[in-house]
Amino acid sequence: MTFEEVTEFLRIGATTGGVTPEGILTLFMSAEERRYIWDCVSAHAGLPAIEIGSAYGGPTILMACAGAVPVWSIDNWSCGKRQECEANIACAGLTEQVRMLVGDSGAYASHFEDSSLGVVLVDGCHSGEKPYEDIVGYAPKVKVGGFLLVDDTGNKHWDVERALDRWAATGWGVVEDRVCRSNEGDVKLRGFVRR
Repeated sequence: MTFEEVTEFLRIGATTGGVTPEGILTLFMSAEERRYIWDCVSAHAGLPAIEIGSAYGGPTILMACAGAVPVWSIDNWSCGKRQECEANIACAGLTEQVRMLVGDSGAYASHFEDSSLGVVLVDGCHSGEKPYEDIVGYAPKVKVGGFLLVDDTGNKHWDVERALDRWAATGWGVVEDRVCRSNEGDVKLRGFVRR
C-alpha cells in the first residue's frame, strides 16, 4: 500500500471487519505524525521495527506497510483491545509481517540485539517509571541512523516528558530529529536519530 492507501485504510478500511469504529485508527495520529512514522520506517525498509503499546494497531499497520520486516507489536493489552488489533492487522493482510508479543515490554527488550532495529516507537504505559524504562531499554536496539520515536510527549503526559528529559541528560548518542504536533497543535511525538 502507498502512504495514501494506508491512511485511507486506517481511516475507514479497518471497519470492514466490523471491529473498529470508523476513524479510530487515525484519531490518535495526526497527518504529520503518520507521515513522519512512514518516512522513518521507509528510510529503513527491510529492517525490523517495534511498536511498544499497540492498542488497535494503527501505527503497527503503518510501519508494516512502510516496509518494516517484521514489525514487533508489544503490548499487555490491559486496555482490552487485543482482538481489535489482531483483526485490524488481519484485515490489512499483514499477519505474516507482524509479530505480536503479549506482556510487559521490559521483559522483551533482551530478546532484541543492540543496533538491530530501524525504528522503535515507544507508546506504551504513560505513567510512573515505565516510559523511562521503555526508552532506556529499547534505545540501544536502534541501529546507527535509525529512529527512536516517543509518542504522547508534551503537556498531557508529564511522566513521558520527564522520562525524555532524564534520558537526554545521560548524553546517550542521539540527535532530536523532529517534533510532530497533534491535531490540536500540542507536541505529540518526538523523533530521535541514533548517532
